[in-house]
Amino acid sequence: MASPGSLWIEGVRAGRTRLHWLLLALSPAGWVMLAVGRFVLVPDPSGHATHVQLGLAPCLPMQRWGIPCPACGLTTSVAHFAHGEWWSSLLVQPLGFALGALALALPLVLLVAHLRGADIGRRVIDPRTPRVLGAALGFATLCWIYKLVATR
Repeated sequence: MASPGSLWIEGVRAGRTRLHWLLLALSPAGWVMLAVGRFVLVPDPSGHATHVQLGLAPCLPMQRWGIPCPACGLTTSVAHFAHGEWWSSLLVQPLGFALGALALALPLVLLVAHLRGADIGRRVIDPRTPRVLGAALGFATLCWIYKLVATR
């Protein structure tokens, strides 16, 4: 008879999808993103254009027409979040604040789910996933509208 500890280990490993292992392995990338935001980036006071510090081109719609693109302010917001300036992060771009919080929490949430025996890959391909993605897209759209209003 196997010891209770070995049964627990076997139960945790049983039936995991490749997607589960991939998501678990990639989840610390959010912490890397926050470390770059903290130690490499200085949030641009304009509320956008921090991504230029990474060698990326300036926002074309903002340059040409003075209208922010849907991603305008995300890098700046995440940089504020990484610097612990959460209120500034929220004001610059609420979606960036949400992404910063997600990047901070997701590796721990996935690790706990993994240790409890869940298959993260199966949860991602769950039939309810499109509703969650739809809600996320709706939230992103509202954040863009906020940015459009805030830059006027």
